Amino acid sequence: EYILPCNKSDPEINACVKRAFNHLRPYLQTGERQENLSTLSITFLSTLSITFLSTLYITFLSTLYITFLSTLYITFLSTLSITFLSTPEPLLIHSTSSFVLKGLSLTPFQTNCFTERLWKRQGSNPGPLNRNNDHRGIPEIDVPPIEPMNIPRMAMENGNGAVRIRAVFSNMTAHGASNYTVLSLKTDLDDYRIDMGLEIPRIEALGKYDVSGNILLFPVRSRGEFTAIFQDVTAVAKLHGKEVTMDDKKYMKVEKLLVDFTLGNIINKLLPWRINKKSNHRNCSPCHSIINKLLPWRINKKREAMNQFLNQNANEIIKEMKPAAAHSIGRHFKEFLNTAFLKIPINVWLLDA
Repeated sequence: EYILPCNKSDPEINACVKRAFNHLRPYLQTGERQENLSTLSITFLSTLSITFLSTLYITFLSTLYITFLSTLYITFLSTLSITFLSTPEPLLIHSTSSFVLKGLSLTPFQTNCFTERLWKRQGSNPGPLNRNNDHRGIPEIDVPPIEPMNIPRMAMENGNGAVRIRAVFSNMTAHGASNYTVLSLKTDLDDYRIDMGLEIPRIEALGKYDVSGNILLFPVRSRGEFTAIFQDVTAVAKLHGKEVTMDDKKYMKVEKLLVDFTLGNIINKLLPWRINKKSNHRNCSPCHSIINKLLPWRINKKREAMNQFLNQNANEIIKEMKPAAAHSIGRHFKEFLNTAFLKIPINVWLLDA
């Protein structure tokens, strides 16, 4: 069901392995396809500006679905009251929405406050799997799904050039990687070499960051939360493996995975102000969550300027950091691939090996 086996002697071996990788894609997802998620947006709330507002009452009579809500600007807001009535499904914010209060960015909606269960739109086709399906990854061999991709910690450092930065990203969650398509593939299975070109339309990521170092001659220090959208991602992955024997069965172990990538478009936001997440989640309500976070804030002007600089120059910084990022990504996916290859004997996916 999961594996399309190939023959090493097949003259079309490259095309066969390419089909096998693309065949795995739906089984590495957890339900809703990425393109369905990204289309659920409230476009009429592109920008809402409220000035000198004493009291704002908002009542939602049915379920509110928000995937991407553009910036909401509120100035001199004294009272915000939001009531949710008869919601058959919990409110779900798939991607963090940014609220700006007097120039201060904060994220009142967090998925840890709400059920992370994805919804199913009426009339939508979620693909071969859905959220209620028990298939998560490949359970028979304990291969986890790619969606969502949880990365506890990723560190990268660039010590050369104009951008000398050490960046540590933690508690990262990314969506969209399972929507890959293998465009090209070349193999040398005698030496367990697989080179492939991939395309991913969109990757959404959020997490925490800690950046320190120097850009040009200016010292940089920033930490907080980030959200990022990477569009039109193309990548080249070069896999170097070797044969290992366990329990009298032969497996392929990934020894090295080299990754290079190109980003078509980047939408990012650094949110440097920490949010106190200590709350009683059993009684957590969106209304209380928002009001608790719309409290007076002491804005550190220097810190604000630094993060504005990082946001405005993120593309250039990412280009400088790309070699370090590619190394970290390759190391992460090497571990992921080994969870699969070290569970599947070679003669299962390569019949004449």
